[in-house]
Amino acid sequence: MKFQNLSVKRLFGRVAMGLVLSMSGITIALFLVTKQT
Repeated sequence: MKFQNLSVKRLFGRVAMGLVLSMSGITIALFLVTKQT
C-alpha cells in the first residue's frame, strides 16, 4: 500500500512537471510571436 502510494505520488509529480513545462513553453512561444509582429 505504501509503495503503491509512493509510485502514484511520483507519477503525479512527473505529470504536474510536464504540464508546467508545456504551459511555460506555450506562454513563451506566444510571447515571442506577439513580440515579433
